[in-house]
Amino acid sequence: MLESWANSQLLSKRWHSTEVGDKIYYVKYHFETNRYCILATDLRRVWSQCAEAAAIYALANQQNLDIENEDQLEVLLVQLWKLIQHLDDCALELSNGDDKHSLLKIRCREQKGIASLTWTFACKSVSCASDVLYDHFISPLLTMILMKEGQVKRVKQRGAQSGHLFLILLRRYTLNLMPSSPPKKKEPTQRCMAKWPGCGLAKDDAHGNRNNSGPKRTGSRERSNGDR
Repeated sequence: MLESWANSQLLSKRWHSTEVGDKIYYVKYHFETNRYCILATDLRRVWSQCAEAAAIYALANQQNLDIENEDQLEVLLVQLWKLIQHLDDCALELSNGDDKHSLLKIRCREQKGIASLTWTFACKSVSCASDVLYDHFISPLLTMILMKEGQVKRVKQRGAQSGHLFLILLRRYTLNLMPSSPPKKKEPTQRCMAKWPGCGLAKDDAHGNRNNSGPKRTGSRERSNGDR
Protein backbone atom coordinates (compact mmCIF):
# COMPACT_ATOMS: atom_id res chain seq x y z
CA MET A 1 0.00 0.00 0.00
CA LEU A 2 1.32 3.43 -0.98
CA GLU A 3 1.87 5.62 2.06
CA SER A 4 -0.66 8.41 2.49
CA TRP A 5 1.85 11.28 2.52
CA ALA A 6 3.53 9.96 -0.60
CA ASN A 7 0.21 9.38 -2.36
CA SER A 8 -0.92 12.98 -1.78
CA GLN A 9 2.43 14.43 -2.86
CA LEU A 10 2.73 12.27 -5.98
CA LEU A 11 -0.75 13.10 -7.26
CA SER A 12 0.45 16.46 -8.57
CA LYS A 13 3.66 15.10 -10.11
CA ARG A 14 4.03 14.37 -13.81
CA TRP A 15 4.92 11.00 -15.27
CA HIS A 16 8.27 10.36 -16.98
CA SER A 17 8.53 7.50 -19.46
CA THR A 18 11.41 5.31 -20.53
CA GLU A 19 11.64 2.32 -22.86
CA VAL A 20 13.25 -0.95 -21.85
CA GLY A 21 13.21 -3.40 -24.72
CA ASP A 22 9.63 -3.66 -25.95
CA LYS A 23 8.14 -2.26 -22.73
CA ILE A 24 7.47 1.28 -21.58
CA TYR A 25 7.73 2.19 -17.92
CA TYR A 26 6.29 5.33 -16.36
CA VAL A 27 7.95 6.84 -13.29
CA LYS A 28 7.11 9.78 -11.04
CA TYR A 29 8.90 10.90 -7.91
CA HIS A 30 8.87 13.31 -4.99
CA PHE A 31 11.88 14.46 -2.95
CA GLU A 32 12.09 16.45 0.27
CA THR A 33 15.01 17.36 2.53
CA ASN A 34 14.72 14.15 4.56
CA ARG A 35 12.65 11.68 2.52
CA TYR A 36 11.62 10.61 -0.96
CA CYS A 37 9.13 8.39 -2.77
CA ILE A 38 9.27 6.72 -6.19
CA LEU A 39 6.24 5.39 -8.08
CA ALA A 40 6.60 3.27 -11.24
CA THR A 41 4.19 1.35 -13.48
CA ASP A 42 3.93 -0.45 -16.80
CA LEU A 43 0.15 0.29 -16.81
CA ARG A 44 -0.51 -3.21 -15.49
CA ARG A 45 1.66 -3.47 -12.40
CA VAL A 46 2.74 -0.80 -9.93
CA TRP A 47 5.92 -0.51 -7.86
CA SER A 48 6.99 2.04 -5.27
CA GLN A 49 9.71 2.86 -2.79
CA CYS A 50 9.22 5.40 0.00
CA ALA A 51 12.09 6.11 2.36
CA GLU A 52 12.50 8.51 5.24
CA ALA A 53 15.67 9.63 7.02
CA ALA A 54 16.39 6.43 9.00
CA ALA A 55 15.86 4.21 5.98
CA ILE A 56 17.99 6.45 3.75
CA TYR A 57 20.90 6.30 6.21
CA ALA A 58 20.70 2.49 6.05
CA LEU A 59 20.45 2.46 2.24
CA ALA A 60 23.42 4.80 1.96
CA ASN A 61 25.47 2.48 4.18
CA GLN A 62 24.56 -0.48 1.96
CA GLN A 63 25.82 1.43 -1.07
CA ASN A 64 29.08 2.46 0.65
CA LEU A 65 28.13 6.08 1.18
CA ASP A 66 29.05 7.86 4.41
CA ILE A 67 25.99 9.90 5.40
CA GLU A 68 26.19 10.90 9.05
CA ASN A 69 24.13 14.05 9.57
CA GLU A 70 21.14 15.96 8.24
CA ASP A 71 23.22 18.29 6.07
CA GLN A 72 24.85 15.36 4.28
CA LEU A 73 21.45 13.70 3.97
CA GLU A 74 20.00 16.80 2.31
CA VAL A 75 22.94 17.00 -0.12
CA LEU A 76 22.49 13.31 -0.98
CA LEU A 77 18.78 13.74 -1.68
CA VAL A 78 19.49 16.65 -4.00
CA GLN A 79 21.97 14.48 -5.91
CA LEU A 80 19.50 11.60 -6.11
CA TRP A 81 16.82 13.95 -7.41
CA LYS A 82 19.19 15.11 -10.15
CA LEU A 83 20.08 11.51 -11.01
CA ILE A 84 16.54 10.26 -11.54
CA GLN A 85 15.64 13.25 -13.71
CA HIS A 86 17.82 11.59 -16.38
CA LEU A 87 15.67 8.48 -16.39
CA ASP A 88 16.87 7.36 -19.82
CA ASP A 89 20.39 7.10 -18.40
CA CYS A 90 19.19 4.82 -15.60
CA ALA A 91 19.00 1.03 -15.86
CA LEU A 92 15.67 -0.63 -15.03
CA GLU A 93 15.71 -4.25 -14.00
CA LEU A 94 12.65 -6.35 -13.13
CA SER A 95 13.09 -9.36 -10.88
CA ASN A 96 11.69 -12.75 -11.88
CA GLY A 97 9.12 -12.96 -9.11
CA ASP A 98 5.37 -13.04 -9.65
CA ASP A 99 3.35 -9.84 -9.95
CA LYS A 100 2.65 -9.64 -6.22
CA HIS A 101 6.28 -10.02 -5.20
CA SER A 102 8.16 -8.57 -8.15
CA LEU A 103 10.85 -5.95 -7.61
CA LEU A 104 11.70 -3.15 -10.02
CA LYS A 105 15.21 -1.79 -9.57
CA ILE A 106 16.06 1.62 -10.97
CA ARG A 107 19.84 1.94 -10.94
CA CYS A 108 21.21 5.45 -11.55
CA ARG A 109 24.84 6.41 -11.88
CA GLU A 110 26.74 9.66 -12.26
CA GLN A 111 30.44 9.95 -12.97
CA LYS A 112 32.33 13.19 -12.28
CA GLY A 113 36.05 12.78 -12.81
CA ILE A 114 37.29 10.12 -10.44
CA ALA A 115 34.21 10.50 -8.21
CA SER A 116 31.05 8.60 -8.92
CA LEU A 117 27.64 8.25 -7.35
CA THR A 118 25.54 5.12 -7.79
CA TRP A 119 22.11 4.60 -6.26
CA THR A 120 19.55 1.87 -6.71
CA PHE A 121 15.89 2.60 -6.06
CA ALA A 122 14.42 -0.78 -5.15
CA CYS A 123 10.69 -0.44 -5.80
CA LYS A 124 8.45 -3.14 -4.39
CA SER A 125 5.19 -4.30 -5.92
CA VAL A 126 2.07 -2.45 -4.73
CA SER A 127 -0.84 -4.70 -3.84
CA CYS A 128 -3.65 -2.26 -4.73
CA ALA A 129 -2.30 -1.55 -8.21
CA SER A 130 -5.72 -0.86 -9.74
CA ASP A 131 -6.51 1.84 -7.16
CA VAL A 132 -3.15 3.52 -7.64
CA LEU A 133 -3.48 3.41 -11.43
CA TYR A 134 -6.92 4.96 -11.24
CA ASP A 135 -5.85 7.76 -8.88
CA HIS A 136 -2.58 8.61 -10.63
CA PHE A 137 -3.21 7.71 -14.26
CA ILE A 138 -6.82 7.11 -15.28
CA SER A 139 -8.51 9.83 -13.25
CA PRO A 140 -6.18 12.66 -14.42
CA LEU A 141 -6.53 11.41 -18.00
CA LEU A 142 -10.33 11.42 -17.79
CA THR A 143 -10.27 14.89 -16.24
CA MET A 144 -8.09 16.15 -19.06
CA ILE A 145 -10.39 14.61 -21.70
CA LEU A 146 -13.51 16.08 -20.08
CA MET A 147 -11.88 19.50 -19.85
CA LYS A 148 -10.88 19.26 -23.51
CA GLU A 149 -14.40 18.25 -24.53
CA GLY A 150 -15.80 21.11 -22.45
CA GLN A 151 -13.51 23.57 -24.20
CA VAL A 152 -14.53 22.23 -27.62
CA LYS A 153 -18.21 22.47 -26.65
CA ARG A 154 -17.80 26.05 -25.45
CA VAL A 155 -15.97 26.97 -28.65
CA LYS A 156 -18.77 25.45 -30.73
CA GLN A 157 -21.39 27.30 -28.70
CA ARG A 158 -19.51 30.55 -29.12
CA GLY A 159 -19.17 29.84 -32.82
CA ALA A 160 -22.90 29.22 -33.12
CA GLN A 161 -23.68 32.38 -31.17
CA SER A 162 -21.24 34.35 -33.29
CA GLY A 163 -22.80 32.94 -36.46
CA HIS A 164 -26.28 33.85 -35.24
CA LEU A 165 -25.12 37.36 -34.38
CA PHE A 166 -23.48 37.67 -37.80
CA LEU A 167 -26.76 36.75 -39.53
CA ILE A 168 -28.65 39.31 -37.47
CA LEU A 169 -26.16 42.05 -38.29
CA LEU A 170 -26.12 41.06 -41.95
CA ARG A 171 -29.90 41.17 -42.10
CA ARG A 172 -30.01 44.60 -40.47
CA TYR A 173 -27.31 45.90 -42.78
CA THR A 174 -29.15 44.58 -45.85
CA LEU A 175 -32.41 46.15 -44.71
CA ASN A 176 -30.67 49.48 -44.22
CA LEU A 177 -29.41 49.33 -47.79
CA MET A 178 -32.85 48.62 -49.24
CA PRO A 179 -35.03 51.75 -49.83
CA SER A 180 -38.15 51.94 -47.74
CA SER A 181 -40.27 53.36 -50.63
CA PRO A 182 -39.85 53.79 -54.42
CA PRO A 183 -37.82 56.87 -55.38
CA LYS A 184 -39.85 59.88 -56.35
CA LYS A 185 -39.48 61.47 -59.77
CA LYS A 186 -37.37 64.54 -59.60
CA GLU A 187 -39.48 67.64 -60.05
CA PRO A 188 -38.18 70.40 -62.30
CA THR A 189 -36.68 73.24 -60.39
CA GLN A 190 -38.16 76.74 -60.36
CA ARG A 191 -35.09 78.10 -62.11
CA CYS A 192 -35.39 75.60 -64.90
CA MET A 193 -39.09 76.38 -65.35
CA ALA A 194 -38.46 80.15 -65.38
CA LYS A 195 -35.80 79.86 -68.07
CA TRP A 196 -37.39 77.15 -70.10
CA PRO A 197 -41.15 76.90 -69.64
CA GLY A 198 -42.15 73.29 -69.45
CA CYS A 199 -38.58 72.22 -68.64
CA GLY A 200 -38.32 68.53 -68.07
CA LEU A 201 -42.02 67.98 -68.79
CA ALA A 202 -43.23 66.07 -71.77
CA LYS A 203 -46.96 65.87 -72.48
CA ASP A 204 -49.02 64.02 -75.03
CA ASP A 205 -51.10 66.11 -77.38
CA ALA A 206 -54.65 65.38 -78.36
CA HIS A 207 -53.48 62.93 -81.03
CA GLY A 208 -51.34 60.94 -78.58
CA ASN A 209 -48.02 62.27 -79.89
CA ARG A 210 -45.29 63.11 -77.47
CA ASN A 211 -44.86 66.85 -77.24
CA ASN A 212 -41.80 68.24 -75.60
CA SER A 213 -42.27 71.88 -74.90
CA GLY A 214 -38.66 72.36 -73.99
CA PRO A 215 -36.16 74.39 -75.94
CA LYS A 216 -35.73 73.61 -79.62
CA ARG A 217 -32.42 73.22 -81.33
CA THR A 218 -31.08 76.36 -82.97
CA GLY A 219 -28.37 74.78 -85.00
CA SER A 220 -30.20 75.46 -88.31
CA ARG A 221 -32.24 78.44 -89.27
CA GLU A 222 -35.80 78.19 -90.38
CA ARG A 223 -36.37 79.94 -93.64
CA SER A 224 -39.45 82.13 -94.03
CA ASN A 225 -41.12 82.92 -97.30
CA GLY A 226 -39.65 86.42 -97.14
CA ASP A 227 -36.07 85.06 -97.02
CA ARG A 228 -36.37 83.17 -100.25
